[in-house]
Amino acid sequence: MFTVNEANEFIKNYKTKRSVFRPKFHFAPKVGWINDPYGLVKFNGIYHLFYQYHPFDNINDDMTWGHITTKDFIHFKEEKVAITPDQYYDNKGCWSGSVLVEGDTMYLFYTGFSLHEDNKYYQTINLAYSKDGINFTKSPLNPIIGVDKIPSFANIYDFRDPCVFVKNDIIYLIIGTKNDKEAMTLLYSSKDLKEFKFEKVLLRDFRYGTMFECPNLLTLNDYNFLIMSPQNVMPIDDSFLNVSSSVYVSLGKDVLSSNEHIEYIKEIDHGFEYYAPTIDNKEKICVSWLQMWGRRYYLHEINDDFINTLSLFKDCILDEENHIRFIPRKEYDKVFSLKNCYEGVVKNNEEISFKFGLHYRAKMKIELVNHNVFEINLTKNKDEEVKLIISKLENKIYLDRRSLKIQLYGVDHTMSTLGLRYLNIDLSKDYLNFDIFVDGSTIEIFVDDYKESFSLLSFSKGKELSISSFLEAKYEILESEFNK
Repeated sequence: MFTVNEANEFIKNYKTKRSVFRPKFHFAPKVGWINDPYGLVKFNGIYHLFYQYHPFDNINDDMTWGHITTKDFIHFKEEKVAITPDQYYDNKGCWSGSVLVEGDTMYLFYTGFSLHEDNKYYQTINLAYSKDGINFTKSPLNPIIGVDKIPSFANIYDFRDPCVFVKNDIIYLIIGTKNDKEAMTLLYSSKDLKEFKFEKVLLRDFRYGTMFECPNLLTLNDYNFLIMSPQNVMPIDDSFLNVSSSVYVSLGKDVLSSNEHIEYIKEIDHGFEYYAPTIDNKEKICVSWLQMWGRRYYLHEINDDFINTLSLFKDCILDEENHIRFIPRKEYDKVFSLKNCYEGVVKNNEEISFKFGLHYRAKMKIELVNHNVFEINLTKNKDEEVKLIISKLENKIYLDRRSLKIQLYGVDHTMSTLGLRYLNIDLSKDYLNFDIFVDGSTIEIFVDDYKESFSLLSFSKGKELSISSFLEAKYEILESEFNK
């Protein structure tokens, strides 16, 4: 265990080294390990975001709540660590949760991870609060949901990630858990933040993994969705190729009376590194962790100052087909300036290269010729690159990073372990557009007006983008550079 003061003093005195892999427009900490973001809220006119954080080393160890504030989602202020594992009920970590702003008070609901005298690890739900949004006090009533309040059919060792929302002046928490047969989310309620009671099983399903992590409620056009991260989902066609995934599930118009079983589920991102998206349901903003459990963590191997980044901040939009699109916020348009515009024709089996650097945005429009295979190569460096292969004949997009010298293999399913992904997509139209953000080792690719996306890491240090085509095809590329 360690105190808030000990954590903050270490961070304050740490001298950050220069790293070629440090991003410019994605958030990464001054020092240490980060994973799941959560608690994205607006408080006193400023956006606050918290995240899992271990400041003392770039490894996944005893977790604190890291804390940043921002006005524009581009520039961030690293605030003091909010809470640390310093109580018996969270002695091995203050894990993921959510934040509620009520009046002049910010309430933090979090998972206490603790080692007990029986040598077993327990997870309970706890509360901290603050009047200034910076200095937090843990509730003397913690745990507010202890082991004794977990129903007998749920696992007392996997009970975490509370998502808070208010309906009809009642405070509700959605909590992820499981049992031997299925993954679940449970619903609890409280009138006073003191006593919480179990209400119902919100979702339960044996088909989509062994545990539902990081539940988030998102309401769009009076329709409710649960954003969550199921673990160990078996592959289904082009989806769930990571060891864990991130999805949204339809809940209908009334969360409290929704069906327990999943009727519709959609994977959010088809890349390699994307997990634990969190939602500000008032502002409809999403941000996620750009990493995956069970991966090779290269920045740890080279002893870099930090490890892992957060995604771009995105607006959540419900389209005409009732699918959610996650669109980079307009603030990014203001900090990228157009540098070059390229357009022309790429001939049969010709390759055209552009030197864009390590930090850029590229908007692309490519012509879809009958039976053509069009290829976009990112972070190209000599004989390594990340390939994006658009096959009109197959109606598929392939993501292939098998040529990278620094491979990030992990504990995933076969196709993921091979460094290959694919997406089934309708390519019957004449053109396909992409919005691509490259930020050092971090890549986010948005496809077809943000209907789909691929997020991933590449440590090639390559500064080139190239295109090639099996058949002659037209292209347009807008290259934009980042302005600090």
